[in-house]
Amino acid sequence: MSSPARCGSTRTTSRGSRTPSCARSRCPRQSRAAGCGRCAAVCGTTTWRTGRASSSALWPPRRGSDDVSDDLAPIASTARLLIALDFDGTLSPLQDEPMAARMLPAAREALNALAALPDTTVALVSGRTLGDLRVISEHGDDSVFLLSGSHGAEFWHPGSGAQATPDDAEARALRDDLQAAAEDAVAGLDGAWIEPKTFGLGLHTRLASDADSRVAEERVDALLAERAPHWRRRSGRNIVEYAYRHEGKDSAVAALRERVRATAVLFAGDDVTDEDALRSLGPGDLGVRVGEGETAARIRVPDADALATLLLELARRRADALGVRAPAAPEGAPGGNRLHP
Repeated sequence: MSSPARCGSTRTTSRGSRTPSCARSRCPRQSRAAGCGRCAAVCGTTTWRTGRASSSALWPPRRGSDDVSDDLAPIASTARLLIALDFDGTLSPLQDEPMAARMLPAAREALNALAALPDTTVALVSGRTLGDLRVISEHGDDSVFLLSGSHGAEFWHPGSGAQATPDDAEARALRDDLQAAAEDAVAGLDGAWIEPKTFGLGLHTRLASDADSRVAEERVDALLAERAPHWRRRSGRNIVEYAYRHEGKDSAVAALRERVRATAVLFAGDDVTDEDALRSLGPGDLGVRVGEGETAARIRVPDADALATLLLELARRRADALGVRAPAAPEGAPGGNRLHP
């Protein structure tokens, strides 16, 4: 009997290096149900790194499978639907230069189609500061999209714009000091840099080596532990964020749900910080995980393109459920109505 084939699948770690996707050194078989990282990218049914099967179903479903399609039916017909979505890695591919991120045309088309339907609200929920989120999403003052930035600490509402946040002069002064100190701490570490944020700072290491990433995190962690131990620390893909506000995407979704009086919520995200929102969803809601990783979501899609396909299908189904015609993109505008003049 021949020995099992060694799994050839790899994944990108938080440090940017390539390692085997599977937690085990050998893969029993490379097929749709094998359970390695390579297969998960195809079928999405197994989180092999943890050695446990994921409960998430894959979109698009395999031919002849109605499991995932059935998950769309309840939210498509709900009275008031909120579609709340992370941006980076969810609606846009991840970029080495964060401000270069832009929404995929297919995703823009889907969101415009959904927002044009009755009793349907679209919101972007991001760890980005509100100002940066508006830039990368090309969000204009006349947009109907709601925004939540800084992990739920900032909001923008149609008609009234950016919402006021409590001002804390002492916290802002400490933030400014720590931003400067963190920049000094990572100076000389190639590829590591500090992003100033409204309520704190972010350490980016996407372009840094594994060794420099570790040193950068150790230095900034030590700095914050000494001078701001009460700040919240979040880790994501190639970024560690520190903030004196403690809101999360779960509280952002809760606030948006209450504002629009949604009877059901679809939330989609691709990173660890999105799991707060995914875990907070109720039985009548639908969570979608974009890409690999352990998740509380019911549905998994392999990438942002696949999410756009799912959202377009949801727009079609909701239009049918509401008895209205699905909105069409204006002639010559493949992305539908632009979010920015």
